[in-house]
Amino acid sequence: MKPAANVSRYLLCSFAFVLLYPTAIDLYLVALPQIANDLSASESQLHIAFSVYLAGMASTMVFVGRA
Repeated sequence: MKPAANVSRYLLCSFAFVLLYPTAIDLYLVALPQIANDLSASESQLHIAFSVYLAGMASTMVFVGRA
């Protein structure tokens, strides 16, 4: 492959991953009531789960950096 093709492929993949974050958060928030029912979780446990989820997403910035 040409170097320009590699750069464009890298940019396309980077943009796709950046767009996945908001989509994943929206899907997670929509699924929270069902998760609570299935796991018999309290509201405070859901808050902790969402905080851990966001912390995991934020920690990728340490290893990957900003896109």
